[in-house]
Amino acid sequence: MGIDIGGTSIAAGCLINNKLVNKSTVDTGANNSVSEIISRLCKVINKVYNKDVQAIGIGVPGYIDTDGEIKLINNIPILQGVNLIKKLNDIYKVPVFVNNDANCFALGCYYFNSDAMANDIVGLTLGTGLGGGVVVNGKLHSGLYGGAGEFGCIPYLDATYEDYCSSKFFASKHQTTGKELFIGAQNGEGEALAIFEEFGNHLGNLILNIMYSLAPQKVVIGGSIAKSFDFFRNGIQMVIGDFPVELVRKEFKVEEARFDDPGIHGAAALCLSEVNEGN
Repeated sequence: MGIDIGGTSIAAGCLINNKLVNKSTVDTGANNSVSEIISRLCKVINKVYNKDVQAIGIGVPGYIDTDGEIKLINNIPILQGVNLIKKLNDIYKVPVFVNNDANCFALGCYYFNSDAMANDIVGLTLGTGLGGGVVVNGKLHSGLYGGAGEFGCIPYLDATYEDYCSSKFFASKHQTTGKELFIGAQNGEGEALAIFEEFGNHLGNLILNIMYSLAPQKVVIGGSIAKSFDFFRNGIQMVIGDFPVELVRKEFKVEEARFDDPGIHGAAALCLSEVNEGN
């Protein structure tokens, strides 16, 4: 089972043979008490839980300790200090795993979007913010408190990469939204297409840095903005096409996530990763 805890909703689903067969969502109620949020979490789990569930994976937008305690979470601050593993283990009696949601997405890219030859992957989620996760040699590189892959915090131009590689870019630099631009680009509007190309250039600069520092085989793009991937793909390629090592440049790929419900799939991939590592 995979569970995606967000600031506005909690989504849960069961995967059988890597296919999502059941899904349910509930409002997070981020302004409520811890007990109320846990109650909502259990409510959505119970809607999809069955006797065949072997493990529960949970993706959380924050910093997580290795024992499952949430150390820092900005959009649901009441959960700070809560250990989800202990709370759910007592109820469901199956292994529970918790990690940062962007890290889970990267694992989802490895298990559900990859091929046998791609063991080094970076997953980037583009939406309200910019999230990232790193898989090295088929295993998640979480870093301290699950904080690896926070590429959006890296300084870039007059701000950070998140300011130029998320919806913040469309709002602050062009006073519009990604959704409006997507509609315009579909209609062939030149301004919308130019803005997406500019966005791709900025994202390309981030990916160029990832190529230099991590040399992954591929970067997989997810999140709401990924629906517009065809419109900013060329902008990315214009930048990374200048990577000086042809041997790497020819094999490296940037692609869109090819699995639905990445939050649920990513959290379920956390289960696969932990179980495989344990074996």
